[in-house]
Amino acid sequence: YPLCALAVSDERPVSTQSTWGHGDKWDSYASYNKSAKTDKGTGNNPTLTPDGISQAEFVASLLLNGPWSERSGTTFKHVFSSPYARALQTALPFSDKTGLKIKVEPGLSEDRQPTNAANVTYLKDWKSWQEHVDPTYLSAPIPIPEDNARYYSRVEATTVKLSNMLDAFKGDWAVYTHATPSFSLATSA
Repeated sequence: YPLCALAVSDERPVSTQSTWGHGDKWDSYASYNKSAKTDKGTGNNPTLTPDGISQAEFVASLLLNGPWSERSGTTFKHVFSSPYARALQTALPFSDKTGLKIKVEPGLSEDRQPTNAANVTYLKDWKSWQEHVDPTYLSAPIPIPEDNARYYSRVEATTVKLSNMLDAFKGDWAVYTHATPSFSLATSA
Protein backbone atom coordinates (compact mmCIF):
# COMPACT_ATOMS: atom_id res chain seq x y z
CA TYR A 1 0.00 0.00 0.00
CA PRO A 2 1.30 3.46 -0.77
CA LEU A 3 1.76 6.06 1.88
CA CYS A 4 2.09 9.53 0.48
CA ALA A 5 3.30 12.57 2.34
CA LEU A 6 3.14 15.98 0.72
CA ALA A 7 5.20 18.99 1.61
CA VAL A 8 2.99 21.85 0.47
CA SER A 9 3.21 25.58 -0.03
CA ASP A 10 0.24 27.95 -0.21
CA GLU A 11 0.00 27.50 -3.98
CA ARG A 12 0.89 23.91 -4.85
CA PRO A 13 2.82 20.88 -3.61
CA VAL A 14 6.53 21.58 -3.34
CA SER A 15 7.53 17.93 -3.34
CA THR A 16 5.78 14.57 -3.24
CA GLN A 17 7.32 11.68 -1.37
CA SER A 18 5.62 8.47 -2.43
CA THR A 19 6.51 5.81 0.15
CA TRP A 20 6.07 2.12 -0.71
CA GLY A 21 6.57 -1.07 1.23
CA HIS A 22 8.44 -3.88 -0.51
CA GLY A 23 6.67 -6.65 -2.42
CA ASP A 24 5.90 -10.19 -1.28
CA LYS A 25 9.03 -11.86 0.16
CA TRP A 26 10.18 -15.44 0.56
CA ASP A 27 10.48 -15.52 4.34
CA SER A 28 6.68 -15.27 4.57
CA TYR A 29 6.58 -18.93 3.46
CA ALA A 30 7.54 -22.19 5.15
CA SER A 31 9.86 -23.12 2.25
CA TYR A 32 12.28 -20.31 3.21
CA ASN A 33 15.38 -21.59 4.99
CA LYS A 34 17.05 -18.72 6.87
CA SER A 35 20.28 -20.66 7.35
CA ALA A 36 20.79 -21.51 3.66
CA LYS A 37 22.18 -19.28 0.92
CA THR A 38 19.68 -19.74 -1.91
CA ASP A 39 18.16 -17.67 -4.70
CA LYS A 40 15.51 -16.77 -2.11
CA GLY A 41 18.09 -14.88 -0.03
CA THR A 42 19.49 -15.76 3.35
CA GLY A 43 18.92 -14.90 7.01
CA ASN A 44 16.98 -11.67 7.53
CA ASN A 45 17.44 -10.67 3.89
CA PRO A 46 15.00 -12.62 1.70
CA THR A 47 14.38 -11.74 -1.93
CA LEU A 48 11.01 -11.15 -3.56
CA THR A 49 8.79 -13.99 -4.66
CA PRO A 50 7.54 -14.03 -8.28
CA ASP A 51 4.39 -12.30 -6.98
CA GLY A 52 6.59 -9.70 -5.27
CA ILE A 53 8.40 -9.02 -8.55
CA SER A 54 5.01 -8.56 -10.27
CA GLN A 55 3.98 -6.18 -7.48
CA ALA A 56 7.17 -4.15 -8.02
CA GLU A 57 6.41 -3.89 -11.74
CA PHE A 58 2.86 -2.78 -10.92
CA VAL A 59 4.09 -0.07 -8.52
CA ALA A 60 6.49 1.26 -11.17
CA SER A 61 3.65 1.41 -13.71
CA LEU A 62 1.36 3.08 -11.18
CA LEU A 63 3.95 5.73 -10.39
CA LEU A 64 4.58 6.43 -14.05
CA ASN A 65 0.99 6.21 -15.33
CA GLY A 66 -1.29 6.62 -12.30
CA PRO A 67 -2.22 9.46 -9.97
CA TRP A 68 1.46 10.29 -9.32
CA SER A 69 2.38 10.48 -12.99
CA GLU A 70 3.56 13.56 -14.84
CA ARG A 71 -0.08 14.13 -15.89
CA SER A 72 -0.75 15.11 -12.28
CA GLY A 73 2.30 17.37 -12.16
CA THR A 74 4.49 14.82 -10.39
CA THR A 75 7.98 14.50 -11.81
CA PHE A 76 10.10 11.99 -9.93
CA LYS A 77 13.72 13.04 -9.62
CA HIS A 78 14.96 10.74 -6.84
CA VAL A 79 14.58 7.14 -5.68
CA PHE A 80 15.49 6.09 -2.14
CA SER A 81 15.54 2.51 -0.83
CA SER A 82 16.37 0.44 2.19
CA PRO A 83 19.55 -1.63 1.64
CA TYR A 84 17.58 -4.87 2.09
CA ALA A 85 17.27 -7.05 -1.03
CA ARG A 86 13.45 -7.03 -1.06
CA ALA A 87 13.24 -3.22 -0.96
CA LEU A 88 15.93 -2.81 -3.62
CA GLN A 89 14.15 -5.35 -5.83
CA THR A 90 10.90 -3.41 -5.43
CA ALA A 91 12.65 -0.18 -6.49
CA LEU A 92 14.46 -1.72 -9.48
CA PRO A 93 11.61 -1.62 -12.06
CA PHE A 94 11.00 2.08 -11.33
CA SER A 95 14.73 2.83 -11.54
CA ASP A 96 14.97 0.84 -14.76
CA LYS A 97 12.02 2.63 -16.40
CA THR A 98 13.08 6.14 -15.34
CA GLY A 99 16.87 5.82 -15.46
CA LEU A 100 17.03 7.25 -11.93
CA LYS A 101 19.73 5.79 -9.69
CA ILE A 102 18.67 4.42 -6.29
CA LYS A 103 19.97 6.22 -3.21
CA VAL A 104 20.46 3.46 -0.63
CA GLU A 105 19.47 4.83 2.80
CA PRO A 106 20.16 2.54 5.79
CA GLY A 107 17.76 4.66 7.87
CA LEU A 108 14.94 3.06 5.84
CA SER A 109 16.01 -0.44 7.00
CA GLU A 110 13.73 -3.04 8.53
CA ASP A 111 12.87 -2.30 12.15
CA ARG A 112 14.46 -3.63 15.32
CA GLN A 113 17.16 -5.79 13.73
CA PRO A 114 19.77 -7.60 15.83
CA THR A 115 22.22 -7.46 12.89
CA ASN A 116 22.57 -5.61 9.61
CA ALA A 117 21.07 -7.17 6.49
CA ALA A 118 22.52 -10.60 5.75
CA ASN A 119 25.01 -10.52 2.88
CA VAL A 120 23.37 -11.48 -0.41
CA THR A 121 26.16 -10.45 -2.78
CA TYR A 122 26.30 -14.13 -3.89
CA LEU A 123 22.93 -13.74 -5.69
CA LYS A 124 23.27 -13.99 -9.47
CA ASP A 125 21.39 -10.69 -9.95
CA TRP A 126 23.39 -8.73 -7.35
CA LYS A 127 25.76 -7.13 -9.85
CA SER A 128 22.90 -5.92 -12.08
CA TRP A 129 21.15 -4.48 -9.00
CA GLN A 130 24.27 -2.50 -8.14
CA GLU A 131 24.24 -0.87 -11.58
CA HIS A 132 21.04 0.91 -10.43
CA VAL A 133 22.58 2.26 -7.21
CA ASP A 134 23.76 5.87 -6.93
CA PRO A 135 27.43 5.55 -5.84
CA THR A 136 27.57 9.24 -4.86
CA TYR A 137 24.91 8.94 -2.14
CA LEU A 138 26.59 7.82 1.07
CA SER A 139 24.90 7.25 4.40
CA ALA A 140 26.07 5.62 7.63
CA PRO A 141 24.77 2.18 8.63
CA ILE A 142 22.28 1.98 11.48
CA PRO A 143 23.57 1.09 14.96
CA ILE A 144 22.82 -2.51 15.88
CA PRO A 145 21.45 -4.36 17.73
CA GLU A 146 18.36 -2.19 17.52
CA ASP A 147 15.84 -2.23 20.36
CA ASN A 148 12.62 -0.18 20.52
CA ALA A 149 14.36 2.97 21.76
CA ARG A 150 17.03 2.85 19.05
CA TYR A 151 14.42 2.10 16.39
CA TYR A 152 12.20 5.05 17.31
CA SER A 153 15.26 7.29 17.50
CA ARG A 154 16.41 6.12 14.05
CA VAL A 155 13.00 6.70 12.46
CA GLU A 156 12.84 10.19 13.94
CA ALA A 157 16.40 10.95 12.78
CA THR A 158 15.72 9.54 9.29
CA THR A 159 12.53 11.60 8.98
CA VAL A 160 14.42 14.76 9.97
CA LYS A 161 17.31 13.85 7.66
CA LEU A 162 15.05 13.25 4.65
CA SER A 163 13.03 16.41 5.39
CA ASN A 164 16.24 18.43 5.58
CA MET A 165 17.33 17.02 2.21
CA LEU A 166 14.29 18.40 0.35
CA ASP A 167 16.26 21.49 -0.71
CA ALA A 168 19.34 19.49 -1.75
CA PHE A 169 17.34 16.86 -3.64
CA LYS A 170 14.68 18.92 -5.41
CA GLY A 171 11.79 17.24 -7.17
CA ASP A 172 9.53 14.36 -6.28
CA TRP A 173 10.78 11.20 -4.57
CA ALA A 174 9.87 7.52 -4.67
CA VAL A 175 10.84 5.85 -1.37
CA TYR A 176 10.98 2.06 -0.96
CA THR A 177 11.16 0.62 2.54
CA HIS A 178 9.46 -1.86 4.88
CA ALA A 179 6.02 -1.91 6.51
CA THR A 180 6.87 -0.57 9.96
CA PRO A 181 9.36 2.11 8.83
CA SER A 182 6.96 3.27 6.08
CA PHE A 183 4.12 3.76 8.56
CA SER A 184 6.48 5.40 11.04
CA LEU A 185 7.90 7.76 8.43
CA ALA A 186 4.42 8.69 7.20
CA THR A 187 3.12 9.45 10.68
CA SER A 188 6.32 11.27 11.71
CA ALA A 189 6.37 13.60 8.71
